[in-house]
Amino acid sequence: MSSLIDQGLAHHDAGDLDRAEWCYRAAAEQDGVDPEPQKLLALVAMERGFADAAVGHIEKAMELAPRDAQYRHLFGRIRAMQGRTPEAVEALRAAADLAGPARYPILCDLGLCLEQLQAWEDALVVYAEVLGHDPHNITALHGKAGACAAVGELPRAKATYEELLRFKPDDSDARSGLAQVEGWIRDKVVP
Repeated sequence: MSSLIDQGLAHHDAGDLDRAEWCYRAAAEQDGVDPEPQKLLALVAMERGFADAAVGHIEKAMELAPRDAQYRHLFGRIRAMQGRTPEAVEALRAAADLAGPARYPILCDLGLCLEQLQAWEDALVVYAEVLGHDPHNITALHGKAGACAAVGELPRAKATYEELLRFKPDDSDARSGLAQVEGWIRDKVVP
C-alpha cells in the first residue's frame, strides 16, 4: 500500500490531483485501518475547494487514529479555513495536548485562531509558550506583538517588533507594525 501512497504523493507533487486521488482511494480500500490515505484525500479535497469532503476524510482519519495529533491539527486548520474558528480552537487545543514536544507548530496555528476571536490574553499565553521553546519563531513574535498592541501594551509591542526585526530585518510587516505602534506611542493613542 505504501507504494500507492508514494505514487499518489508523486502525482500530488506534480499537480495531478486526479491521479493522486485515485492512488489515495486505492490505498484506503486496500487498508481500511490506515489513516494516512484519508489525510491525503482531505488535502486533495481542500486543494479542490471541497471543504466538507475534506472534513469527512480527516474525521475518518481521526476515528482510525484518535491519539494522533497530526489529524486533529489538520482538522483544526480546515475548520479555521472554513471560518469555524471556535471549532478550530477546540481541535487545535486537543492536537497540542496530544502532540507533546511536537506541539509548537500547532500552538502557532492556535494563536492565530485566538487572535481571530480577539482572545488576546489567551493568544499571548500560547505565543509565550512557543517563544519559550523557540525565541526566534517569526509567527509567534508577530502574534505576540499584535496581541500586545491589541491589549494596549504598546511598549511591549514595540519591543517585540524590534526583537523580530533583529532576527528578520527585511520583514515588511514587522516594519509596518513597528511604525504604527511608534505612532500610537508618540500620539498617546491606545488602539
